[in-house]
Amino acid sequence: MTAVFEDRDLNLNKVYATTASNNFPSVSLLQKHGFHLDGRMREHYRIGEAWFDQLIFSLFKAEWDEFCRTGH
Repeated sequence: MTAVFEDRDLNLNKVYATTASNNFPSVSLLQKHGFHLDGRMREHYRIGEAWFDQLIFSLFKAEWDEFCRTGH
């Protein structure tokens, strides 16, 4: 993430990620690295006979900087 936010050509303030609600490892990884849940698209994915929500996470550059500095 540091490389993404420090890329002067991109000049990003925010990055986002999406994952299926049943993808617990991805949800855990995003939360562990400071991403915040912004929204949920209900029953967005169908896997077999089951429907799952799409979760939308985001992280601002200032939040990433704080996470790197404090680990939280």
